[in-house]
Amino acid sequence: MLNTEMKAAIELLEAIGMKNTTHGRQIKNGTLEFTDPKDKPVKYTLHANGYYRKYIIGDCPYFNYKYERQSRLVCYQLNRTEKIPYTVAPSRWNPQGFTGFTTGRILIPGEYLLMAARIVAIAKRSRKRNKR
Repeated sequence: MLNTEMKAAIELLEAIGMKNTTHGRQIKNGTLEFTDPKDKPVKYTLHANGYYRKYIIGDCPYFNYKYERQSRLVCYQLNRTEKIPYTVAPSRWNPQGFTGFTTGRILIPGEYLLMAARIVAIAKRSRKRNKR
């Protein structure tokens, strides 16, 4: 079931020319899916857990014995990232231990309008680059 935040996100993305291709099962799971007819073949998804992704559909150059060419789907995580420090305690194998950083995604669960606004900026940039 669509809540008001999801409806606002749908309106925002449709206002820039994206087509809503969300299926019933996706809505039930809290996922919205849009294709961008101006930047083919690109698909964007917004998820209830806070992820938003960009999918690019293209041809795979590798030969498949059943098919002459098979399609390839490349997924890009669009969430911003942050460095998260971690420490490994000293042990018998590493007496000093060490500290390092790992990269983590900044999730924004349930904030469909914010995710849609970020996708608008990404889609406009992508359209501009692909016009060249």
